[in-house]
Amino acid sequence: QIISGEPGLGQAVQAMIWGRFVTGNVLEGDWNDAISEFCGQSLRIVRAHEPGTSYDEFPVSIISQATIDNLSSLTDGEMQFDSRRFRPTLLLSGAKVHEEDEWVGNSVRVGRQLRLRLVSRDPRCAITTLDPSTGERDFDTLRLILGYRPNLRAAYLGVYAIVEQPGTITVGDEVTPI
Repeated sequence: QIISGEPGLGQAVQAMIWGRFVTGNVLEGDWNDAISEFCGQSLRIVRAHEPGTSYDEFPVSIISQATIDNLSSLTDGEMQFDSRRFRPTLLLSGAKVHEEDEWVGNSVRVGRQLRLRLVSRDPRCAITTLDPSTGERDFDTLRLILGYRPNLRAAYLGVYAIVEQPGTITVGDEVTPI
């Protein structure tokens, strides 16, 4: 089902998201019915009042195409992963496999203005096991990641960042560790 158009804002609510209260408004229209039907349970979509307050971890995720291509190569041709599966804010080209991991604890400049502080590796969740076009589970990416990057805590792939200095960026901007 495809829902289009600008959703209206309904009832103001407060929700606990990842251990903190976030205020927002329930979206009006067919949005809630569509997501409820898709998920098989009654759900409401809420638009947060303050941008950036409803993230589970950090507001920016970064991964290199080389890291994704490397993961694909470990499937023996069974899967060519689409970057959408990992939902990056920034997808890097020209970086080495897992180069983004080396930047954790440091800052990078993207383009001329944006400065990001890389704060941690990104612990991947079950969403990465779903085809981004259909929402159907199609590959156990978590098992694959843990198979070549063993860790007792999580299946890490990519990194999280926070904005130190906002700025406008465009496709093709250079990313420079600083």
